[in-house]
Amino acid sequence: MIFTKIMLDFTRDNPQIIENIDMITFIPLDRKRLSGRGFNQSELLAAGLGRWLGMPVKHLLDKAIAAKHQNDLSREERLTNIMGTFKIKNGMKDVVKGAKILIIDDVMTTGSTLNESSRELINAGAAEARCFTLARGM
Repeated sequence: MIFTKIMLDFTRDNPQIIENIDMITFIPLDRKRLSGRGFNQSELLAAGLGRWLGMPVKHLLDKAIAAKHQNDLSREERLTNIMGTFKIKNGMKDVVKGAKILIIDDVMTTGSTLNESSRELINAGAAEARCFTLARGM
């Protein structure tokens, strides 16, 4: 996948992104959106990156609430829409505890999705949550 290769090349030029990371995770989609689309682009990016880097990829987060689509909202609405959306996946609290985790998402616009997912991982005991996206939206 060309997009995974772009991200891999970026980590080679900026190794601090993956330095001391224990595992990779990704931003989950709600069930309805995943069912309609048939794939999660962030999960595909994470899986490819994990393969290339030899790092484990874990499905750590679930989307507990089907929030409105972020791309349909104003900047101000995006900042509050995503609050409380993510929860640690059943059986993953022990995996998260003390781990340094790299969160993959396809596009970051306001950063609210990554902030909320990071907050959930840190609250569950992760030592660190870093974020890495393919693109930056406006």
